[in-house]
Amino acid sequence: MSNDVAEMKHKKPHTKLGIIAFIFSLAALASIVAVIVKLVDVGRMVYPEVSLVALIILGLMVIVSALLSLAGIILGIIGVSSTGRRKIFAILGLVFNIVIFVFIVFLLLLGHFARI
Repeated sequence: MSNDVAEMKHKKPHTKLGIIAFIFSLAALASIVAVIVKLVDVGRMVYPEVSLVALIILGLMVIVSALLSLAGIILGIIGVSSTGRRKIFAILGLVFNIVIFVFIVFLLLLGHFARI
């Protein structure tokens, strides 16, 4: 029993910034998935009349998810560089946020260069 207590005292806590970076990656992913689902429905013409306000909201959701992802990248870098703490959430948050941010930039470039 005393070994368990000794192990608990020597365990390093997780970085709080790493946990926040991971949460930001989940929020950005949920936002992008919601935008893609809505755009697929619009593409299928499930909603025949799409208002300009709905398209503006979708654009703002993409911008917000990009900003969340960028903030998560910064927090992940800070969390990875911290000493004396466990870094698994910081690494996961950093990797997921980089992937999400690159995907958003890819989508924006694809939309910019698309020919209709």
